[in-house]
Amino acid sequence: MIRVLLAFMAQVGSLRHSEIAAALNSGRRKGGLWTCVTPPSEYPRWASALAVSDATAAQIAAIPIRLLGMNDFKRHRLANFGYAITDATLRSYVDQTLPEPSGFPWPGGVQE
Repeated sequence: MIRVLLAFMAQVGSLRHSEIAAALNSGRRKGGLWTCVTPPSEYPRWASALAVSDATAAQIAAIPIRLLGMNDFKRHRLANFGYAITDATLRSYVDQTLPEPSGFPWPGGVQE
């Protein structure tokens, strides 16, 4: 029963994602949609000061999000990645006149 419920929830999430993407692509809605599994190379405006390779992004996306037991280094790495991908989404699809950020908010960037 749990497997059935999990499959159902995944389908609902996938449907919502598709509907939002279609609304953004058609122009019915303005905004951005991004996930941890979207490769940085798919963004037209990725900030040079926030360098993240597709391989590093995939590695970060695989980190289980259980913040309670996570050390500061991993939390900062996740936050920096979220910052970079949010910046890329906003400057690529919402407002291309936004200036590039000068760097990550937490020291260390996204590297291991």
